[in-house]
Amino acid sequence: MVTAALNDLLVRVARRAENAPAGVLREAFVPVPSLLAQLESSEHQILFGRRGTGKTHLLRHLQDQQSAAGALALYVDLRKVGAAGDVFSTGQDDFAELATGLLIDVVEHMHTQVYEQVLKDQWSPRLDAIGLAMDALGSAATQIRVVGETEVEQHRESSSRATSGVSVDLSAGPNPRASWKADSVRERAKRAVDRRLDRGRERTHVLLGPLSGAFQALALAVQPRQVWLLLDEWSALPLELQPLLADLLRRTVFATSGLVVKISAIHGRSRFADVESVGTFLGLELGADTAATLDLDDFLLFRNDAASTLDFYSSLLHRHLKAMSGRADPRAQQLLITAARSPVKLTNLLFATPTAFHNLVLAAEGVPRDFLQIAGLAAGAAYDRQIGVNDVNAATRSFFLRDKDAGIPKAARQVFGALMDQAVRQRSRIVPLRRDSESNDDIIQRLYDARVVHRVRQGLSLDRQRPTEMYDVYVLDTGAFLGLVAAGKIRPSEDGLDSVARFADEGEIELRGRTFVSLPSRWYRRRA
Repeated sequence: MVTAALNDLLVRVARRAENAPAGVLREAFVPVPSLLAQLESSEHQILFGRRGTGKTHLLRHLQDQQSAAGALALYVDLRKVGAAGDVFSTGQDDFAELATGLLIDVVEHMHTQVYEQVLKDQWSPRLDAIGLAMDALGSAATQIRVVGETEVEQHRESSSRATSGVSVDLSAGPNPRASWKADSVRERAKRAVDRRLDRGRERTHVLLGPLSGAFQALALAVQPRQVWLLLDEWSALPLELQPLLADLLRRTVFATSGLVVKISAIHGRSRFADVESVGTFLGLELGADTAATLDLDDFLLFRNDAASTLDFYSSLLHRHLKAMSGRADPRAQQLLITAARSPVKLTNLLFATPTAFHNLVLAAEGVPRDFLQIAGLAAGAAYDRQIGVNDVNAATRSFFLRDKDAGIPKAARQVFGALMDQAVRQRSRIVPLRRDSESNDDIIQRLYDARVVHRVRQGLSLDRQRPTEMYDVYVLDTGAFLGLVAAGKIRPSEDGLDSVARFADEGEIELRGRTFVSLPSRWYRRRA
C-alpha cells in the first residue's frame, strides 16, 4: 500500500514537472553548490543548458535569493516580449526596428516589476529616487517618430459673379403711382489651400544615452544594493534578432555599474554576436562583455561525479514528492513524513534495487526534467510494487520513442541512423567528434538539442598521432538501443552500450584498453 501510494504520487509529479506552480518549484529546488557559487557573483553571465536542465528554476531561485539579500531582482521571460507578427517578421529592413521594439518591451517589463517590488517596506525610504528613475526610464523607452516622405500640396481657387436688373411698377387708381428699381450685384472670391501630407509610418526609437542614464539613475537609487536583471528564454527570440538585441543591451544595461545581468540560453539556438553579415562587431562578446559562461550540462552528468549526481537526483525526487504531497491528500503527506524522511530512504522504498535507480539516473543523461518524466512512467508501470530495472528500461525506451525520437529534425534523422549503425558495430555508444569542425556542425547540434546525443566531455586530445587536435565526446541516448537489446539484436556489454565508460586522467577515453577516435565525416556532414 505504501509503495502504491508513492508510485501514484510520483506519476502526478512527472505530469506537472514542466508547469509546476512557483511555490512547488521553490520547495523542490536542489542546489548545486559549485554552480550557485559562480552564479551568485556580481558579474554578467550567460547560463547555457538544454531544455529541461533547470535554467528557469535556477533563475527563479536566484531572484528569490537576491531579493532576500536586499537586491532589486527582476525576472523577465523573453517568450512574453514582442508581438507575434513583429517577432516572426522576415523582412531584413525591419530587424533593427524589431530589435528596438524588443528592447522597449524588456524595459517595460522591468518598469512594471520595479513598481511591484518597491511597494515593499524595505524600499519605502527610497521611493522618491526610484520613482524619478522610473519616470526617466519610461520616457526614454516611449519615444515616437515618423519615418518616411513628406509631401506638400498647394491649391489656388478664384471665382467672380456679376448680375444686374431693372424693374418698373405701375399702379392705376384714384392716386396713380409709378416706381422704378434697379439691382446690381458683383461678387469675387479667391481661396488658397496648402496641405501637408506625411507619407510614412510611426516608428518607436530609443536614444541610448537617455536610456542608459535612466538605468544608472535606478542603480544609484538602490545603492549600496544592486539591481539584478534575469533574462530567461533568450533562445525563444528569432535567431537573426538576437545579435541586435544583445548589442542594444550591451550599450545600455551592460554598461551600467550596479546592475547585474544573467541570461539563460540554449547552445544551438543562440547568437549573441554577428560580425560577418555587418562587417563590424555587433552584439555581446562572451568572455569579454560577460564573465565565463556556465553550462548546466557540465554539472549534472553521471560520469563527472557519480556520487554527487546520485545524491542530486535522489534529493530532486524527494523534494518534488514532498512539495507535491503538501498539495495532495493528507494521507500522502503523512506517508512521506513517516515513511520517506530522507532522500536515501525514499529511493530504497521506491526502487527494488540500487541498479534500478542508477539506470534511471543514467537514462536522464543530465536532464532533470527527463529524469522526472521517465521516473513517472516507470512508477506507473510498477503500480503497487517497487520499481525494477525492467520498469526503468521500458520507461526509458517509451520516453525515447514518444518524446525524443519524434523531435529529431528530418534533416538530421539519416545522420542519427548512421551514428547508431556505427555504435552497434563498434559496440560503444561513445562518439568523439573533432571540436573545430565536426562537433559544431549544425546537424550534430540539432541532435544534441533534441537530446538524442549527449555531450559528456569537451576539448580532449584523443589521437596519439595528432595530440594537438581536440575532440568533444558525445554518447548516443540509451533509449535508442533498448529496443535492439530487448529484441536480442545486440547485448549490452561493459565496453560502452551499458554506459560503463571510464575516462582516464590523461584525457583519453579508455574502454577495456581500446581508444576510439572520430567517426568519418561522411556520416554526419550536412549535404549540399
